[in-house]
Amino acid sequence: QEISLSPRGFPGSLGGDLPTAWPSGDLIGIQEPRVSLRPSTMVDFSAGASAMSLVDKTGRRRPPWQAGVIREGMAKTAEGKWASREVGVLASRQNGKNGAIEEVEIGWMVDEPGVQILHTAHKYKTAMKAMKRLVLLLKASPALWAKIKKNGIRYANGAESIEFENGSTIHYSTRTNQGGRGEYYDRIVFDEAMVLSEAAYAAIKP
Repeated sequence: QEISLSPRGFPGSLGGDLPTAWPSGDLIGIQEPRVSLRPSTMVDFSAGASAMSLVDKTGRRRPPWQAGVIREGMAKTAEGKWASREVGVLASRQNGKNGAIEEVEIGWMVDEPGVQILHTAHKYKTAMKAMKRLVLLLKASPALWAKIKKNGIRYANGAESIEFENGSTIHYSTRTNQGGRGEYYDRIVFDEAMVLSEAAYAAIKP
C-alpha cells in the first residue's frame, strides 16, 4: 500500500494520515533545542536555504526547529567546507526528525551532482518507509520529480535506491556488522541511531 500525503503536504503513514510535524492549530512548545552544540565556524547557510527552497515546491511546511536543523546542519565555513563533520538530532518518536533529513538529502542530491548517500536504519521496514516517504515527497513537486532518472527508483532487495539524472543516488539499507565494507559513500545517514552498534558503525565509517 502506498504512503499517502496529508492535505498539508506531509507524508502520512501506511494506510492513512497521522498527525504531522505541523499541527492543525498554532505551534506548541519551544522551538529551540534544550541542549545544543553549534560550531562557531558556521558562516554560510546557503546550502540549507537552497534545500528548503527546493522542498517548498512540494507544499510542505516545516516548524522552526526543523528549519534550524537544516540551516545549521548544512552550514559551511568561510572556506566553503562543512562546518560540522557529524550532525546529530535527538528527539522523541514521531516528532519530525526524518522530515528534516529528507530535506537535507534532497538538497545534497540536487545541488551536488553525483553525490552518493547511504541511508541506514536498524530495521528494514524503517529504511523502506524512509525511502517511500522521500519518493512521495519528490512526487509532490513536478520540478523535483523531473530530476529523477528514468527507472531510477529501485525497490529490489539489496538494491533499494533513488537515482537522479545528475548522477546523485541515495541507497537504503539496514545496518549489519559487515554492511558497507568495500563500498564508498559521500554522506551517511544513521536513522534509529539509538541502536547503532559499534560493530555496525565500524563497518560503515571511512
